[in-house]
Amino acid sequence: MQSSSSSEQSSRAEDEFESGFNLSTSVKGALKRAEADGDITAIRIAAEILRYHIAYAAGKAKQVLQALNNVLKAGKDTGAGKLTSRQWLAAVEQLFNHGQVKRMHGRLFIVSLAMLDADLRDQLLPDQVLHDLIGELEEDINGQLSASGKPLFDSMLDIYEDNDQLENTDDNPVKNKIGDLLDRSSFAEFVVRLINNTPLGNGSFSIHLHAPWGAGKTSFMNFMKESLRNTPKVNDSPAWYIADFNAWQNQSLPYPWWTFMNNLYDQVKADLAWGFRLRIWFWRMKTKFLHQFVALLACCAALYFLGTTQSGDFAKVLDSTSKIMGALVGIWGIIFSLSQVLTAGSQKAAQYYLESRDNPMGEYHKNFIRIVKAMRSSKLVVFVDDLDRCKSAYVVEFLESLQTLFKEENVLFIIAADMGWLHACYEVEYDKIKSFVNVQGKTIGPLFIEKMFQLSVALPGVPESIKEKCWNAMLGQEAAVTAPDVKEPAETKATGQTFAENHEQRLQTLKSLSTKKTMKQTEHFLVPYSQFLDLNPRNMKRLLNNYLINKASSLISHIDIDKHQLILWTIIQIQWPVLSGYLIRHPDKILDNGVVEAMGIPEEIRQLTEMEEVKAVIVGRGFNKPLKPETVINCGLLFSCITYHSPEKNKSGQPA
Repeated sequence: MQSSSSSEQSSRAEDEFESGFNLSTSVKGALKRAEADGDITAIRIAAEILRYHIAYAAGKAKQVLQALNNVLKAGKDTGAGKLTSRQWLAAVEQLFNHGQVKRMHGRLFIVSLAMLDADLRDQLLPDQVLHDLIGELEEDINGQLSASGKPLFDSMLDIYEDNDQLENTDDNPVKNKIGDLLDRSSFAEFVVRLINNTPLGNGSFSIHLHAPWGAGKTSFMNFMKESLRNTPKVNDSPAWYIADFNAWQNQSLPYPWWTFMNNLYDQVKADLAWGFRLRIWFWRMKTKFLHQFVALLACCAALYFLGTTQSGDFAKVLDSTSKIMGALVGIWGIIFSLSQVLTAGSQKAAQYYLESRDNPMGEYHKNFIRIVKAMRSSKLVVFVDDLDRCKSAYVVEFLESLQTLFKEENVLFIIAADMGWLHACYEVEYDKIKSFVNVQGKTIGPLFIEKMFQLSVALPGVPESIKEKCWNAMLGQEAAVTAPDVKEPAETKATGQTFAENHEQRLQTLKSLSTKKTMKQTEHFLVPYSQFLDLNPRNMKRLLNNYLINKASSLISHIDIDKHQLILWTIIQIQWPVLSGYLIRHPDKILDNGVVEAMGIPEEIRQLTEMEEVKAVIVGRGFNKPLKPETVINCGLLFSCITYHSPEKNKSGQPA
């Protein structure tokens, strides 16, 4: 009798869970298991459902379940408080119109609980789990919600969309200037105009794009690509053919020059004539499979000789030959399959190529020139990204390949990498010989980098006002209201312009800075400063390009530096990078008369500052305008790629 009574009570208890809803088996089981704990949170019920449905949310439920269990163990599930299973079920019932829900299954119940409980909702927002759960619902939840449920659902969607917007905008490279929130596309356009006004007639031209990790180098290269595509056509063909190479994705493959060439050819082959493409195909096949082809011919000759010596009858010889040809095809298939297994991509092909040629690098170099000259577009630009994520050996071998194999043809290379990383890679790889290098002001890293690149471009710093505009855009707010604790930019006080007006004026000046006329005038203005440089045209061209880049950075960054002061600093950057790096960290070492304080500085720096040519630049010999510590501080901000407040100015309008 007792057994029968107990069974009836259990049946009634299970029936009570079906009150108002047609509950699925998984929801019934979860409520019943959770009921044993008395008062519980929504997270507890959701965890019970997900335990048996790890395929929910596109397979992300397993990770979510682990996160929910961690919250439960830590006792951090406080959201809407604790209720019994039946109370949670009653609360969910209030969210829907009576009789509208045909079946309350696991996904719908979890979404309903998320509408009621903030803790559970927060656990479902990351990785788009909530989005996936709602997307997997077969029913139209909007049409089933009650007057009290619909506002909760809409509010939950708003929270999800805001969270999703923030999560998806902070780490993805910007693809074009429409998404440019830092106004760096204008700076990229300036660099491209500078490139277009610099003739490529003496071999490759390499530009180093410098910034720390995560500072936006990839986005900046995308802006440059957009500007290059907008360059006027030449003879109805694009002025530039753009190719990409991601060093990090290819560093696991041997021989950087081999993977670079294959990657480049695969991108440009559509721009080559069919006859030339066939010629290159034959060359690549010969390079990869020549040893197999020779082996095949040897097998064929051996089999044919065996068939002809067995019988003199012509018909039998012909029959033997047909069998030989069949065997030949089979042997070729076996050899080809084995080669695909054994070569591990292109490693064996590259190794065989090196071992089978008297002058492999010379032939490879000529083939690169043939490809570039056969392109119908006028100029080729190759963007190399993520080099500062690679190991030192790969970095050095890759850069040396570009410098030796591919330097004679008129190709533009734009390479993004943190400068400190590149210097460190050369220091590591040439550790044994760096003690023999004796060039004051330059360690072995800068020496190699100087030889490799004709121009170095640092991403400019970001004024606080532009950062504020960026955050407003990311948060979906209207631009504009200046926070009371943010100081008004100095140039606004000096000129009476708003920041936006002043910024637009600077962008217009930036456009005129790279015209041929302005470049010619600037070059003429720089002639008197040639006394501080080694006497050769290459150094004057380097000074012109680097000064224009520095000037453009100062314009877009709202850091005004006297022209003469900026030239002196640019010369120090070019001639003695070790000194410029030290002064950036210790600007207080420069005294008002342009003399560098000798006390407390490293011996290497002291020796540099005692050199007559270094003294001449710092004191501005011949101009009576020494380098100022304020200039060094501003230049430190200019090349820092960080956010800063615009420098204060004194009554004369000069930086304080």
